[in-house]
Amino acid sequence: MNHIGVRRFAAGAGLLAIAIASASSSALSDPQQPLPAPLHGVVSRVSLSPLLLSAARRVRFSPDGAFILVQDDAGILVFTRRPLGLLLFVNAPRVLPARFSSDSKYLIIATPSLTIARYDLEFPQQAPLGPMLVPKGCLSAAISADGEVAACYDPDYHLHVVRTAGGEELFSEAFGSAPAGGTPVSVPRGTESAFAEPFGYFSAASMHAWIGRRDFGLHMAFSADGRYLMARDLRGEVIAVDVRARKKLAVPSSFRRHVANAWCFAGPDQIVSLDPRKKGGSALLTFPRGENRRPLQTAGTEVEWLSDPRYLRVEPPDDGAPLVFDLSANAHVETLPPGASDIFGGYAATYSVDGDMLLTKMGDAQPLERFTLPFNPLPTLRTAVVSPNLQSLAIAGRDVGEVYDVATGKRVAHFPRMNGAWFAGEEFVYLRSRLPDGSVGPVQRLEIASGKLARAWSETSSFEALDSDVDIHPAGPVLLVDSPLGVKLASAHLGESGPGARALPRSGTVGIQLQTTSAFVLSAFSTQKGGSPLWSRHFKSDVPVPFADPQGDRYLLAWAATSESGRNEVKAVSSLPGHEKPSQLSEHDTVFEVFDVRTGKFLGGAVVRIGAGPENFESAFSVGDSLILVKDDQRITILSLSTGRPTARLFGTAPSASAAAGLLAAADGPRLTLFELATGAKRGEFAFPDPVAYTHFSSDGRRLLVLTSRQLLLVLDVSGSSVRPATGGGLH
Repeated sequence: MNHIGVRRFAAGAGLLAIAIASASSSALSDPQQPLPAPLHGVVSRVSLSPLLLSAARRVRFSPDGAFILVQDDAGILVFTRRPLGLLLFVNAPRVLPARFSSDSKYLIIATPSLTIARYDLEFPQQAPLGPMLVPKGCLSAAISADGEVAACYDPDYHLHVVRTAGGEELFSEAFGSAPAGGTPVSVPRGTESAFAEPFGYFSAASMHAWIGRRDFGLHMAFSADGRYLMARDLRGEVIAVDVRARKKLAVPSSFRRHVANAWCFAGPDQIVSLDPRKKGGSALLTFPRGENRRPLQTAGTEVEWLSDPRYLRVEPPDDGAPLVFDLSANAHVETLPPGASDIFGGYAATYSVDGDMLLTKMGDAQPLERFTLPFNPLPTLRTAVVSPNLQSLAIAGRDVGEVYDVATGKRVAHFPRMNGAWFAGEEFVYLRSRLPDGSVGPVQRLEIASGKLARAWSETSSFEALDSDVDIHPAGPVLLVDSPLGVKLASAHLGESGPGARALPRSGTVGIQLQTTSAFVLSAFSTQKGGSPLWSRHFKSDVPVPFADPQGDRYLLAWAATSESGRNEVKAVSSLPGHEKPSQLSEHDTVFEVFDVRTGKFLGGAVVRIGAGPENFESAFSVGDSLILVKDDQRITILSLSTGRPTARLFGTAPSASAAAGLLAAADGPRLTLFELATGAKRGEFAFPDPVAYTHFSSDGRRLLVLTSRQLLLVLDVSGSSVRPATGGGLH
């Protein structure tokens, strides 16, 4: 919880900025505060319209009905009920579902590792952060409705139940089992980021390496009174706990079938299970005995018990508007507006897809009150791509994507569930997406001028993956496919690598048939040309870590320098003109190689003597003669491909670089600095009204696009005459 910022909104007054846990720079700025000194070199400055909104994950009334909580991928909003207005914003994008205390005085927030923060709703202040309640960390976690008890599934396959105040352990039991014979587990490298990152999977000795990377498939929840806990894993195993008695409960076999579908507690001692297809197949069950109390005349893919205990919120199987189901009447009684909702005291609170808080009296068609937020925080970007001349921008969060005209900030197209994009010049953009059920959707081509959208090709027909560990990652104009042992792709015969491939020792072969059993195959498919295969690489041992850049035209491979294959690559890279043979290698050294993503042609490499091996770099990408590495999300190292030597060590976030301009841009909250790639010297500084979230250079390097956390979109002239020089910088 060390990246949280809070805002309190006082009626008729300005905002009071409160820095929490040394992260004031990550908090959204006050929309009413004066802007910094005028920016220099501004070509255009607009706000996105409409804003990119993160779909709300949940809405919840406080137990006394005085407050309303909204939680999405950007953070947590707390509204007052009378009058309807915004009280707090907590910048906490990756936390568990937040809770109100039972007396409605506090907001309780927990990270997935069960570090707890409590916020006083009368005074905007946070009590000191507590220690992590389960030192080993959690693959999955949950907290009770009143925030008093938490559950953690640790990487050693134990389920723990602890008190959030003090950390007293109430229950611990093994659940599930480790792979037989110490078999390594497969762990995803990437985090589905919009920036250059490692992808594919790596083998780890335990599940400890999985923590914090992606959501783990364990659904668990507490009963309304916190007495019971139930958890179900992806294999269908179920465990139930009586928290008060501190003991495990027997679960009848019939019960397991019901909780294979969407389920939730609906009271202290009963559970709702939804049939995903037909009414009457859903049921209200007693807990923990699992007796079928009565069938329910509803069906759906998601279910939530609302603050008014009579009602359920049901997501219907046809992806239509959410429904209110009355448990006492055993019937649907309302259709809710799109968005997340809760019901209390005869009123429905809905956070709309347009970012408004609506309060509607049950039975009425129109909202009684509407509150429009004074700002909308930018959700965590999972896709961010700009056209070569900065005319168009495609961005997406978890649930929704948009394509914007940069000069005006106006939306060109709305594209739900976007998870990748690439611009073919200024005229067309190719868009990847997922279907509502999470499966891969078709690649579509959008004509920017007309807004016409057409199906381009299907990934499912091109990639017939027979293993769940296949990872497909956007990499500029291609899709890179990481295929582990035993995976077959439909496009089995791939052509040779492009011309000019270097004649250095390789760890595998080029132009293989993907039907061949292998340890690791890395393949490239053209996004623009119907998914046609471009090249492939086959590695039998000491497989490298691949890095993909969604916004560039290169990919990277990295080996541990002391591995057998790594030593071969060190020897090959060190023999390049201008490079030196490194002295004694250590386990901390990594050899990076850079390739053209379209052809697979080798472009250069370097032996890197920082960090702790290739798995420990959050980001790596390359432009021109520069190799750019990021550790700890802010430590940036630039190396020259011509010499293999470092040219700069810098600090900053969300870096972008231009070979044409010879510049790198890196942010520090609302401040952006330009550095020379060749020396690390500072070339200019810019101050913005709120933190910088994303930057990108034009293809000629003369302009820089900047997107802030408050969704302000700017284009700056960064040609030599427009940049104000800054002092300091360089290698240190």
